[in-house]
Amino acid sequence: MNRTKRNRAEWLELALQQRASGLTMKAWCAENGINIYTMADRLTRLRKDGLLEKAKTVRKVRPNPEPKWVEISSHPPQPMVEICVKIGSCEIVVPPGFDEGSFARVCKVLVSLC
Repeated sequence: MNRTKRNRAEWLELALQQRASGLTMKAWCAENGINIYTMADRLTRLRKDGLLEKAKTVRKVRPNPEPKWVEISSHPPQPMVEICVKIGSCEIVVPPGFDEGSFARVCKVLVSLC
């Protein structure tokens, strides 16, 4: 195994290159032939020496997709009956004469939770 001795300034330069690359440390180390555990150790030492700030992790947040609503109608109108709705692991039993607006709000909340 080829071992390269590097001083702190060289490790700092490598750390800055990795951060600027936009690659994960694992991918960057593989691409540059550097052992990831050695790199992690050197970054920790640089942070302890006050030469490097901890990298800010940016997490991508997936937006909640808009629920797909289906309109159900019957022709001719059917008499009101009890309805059972399942969304994920949640179940709602809707009695005859329900308030449609309240029911729609409950469904939206359940879709966002499930």
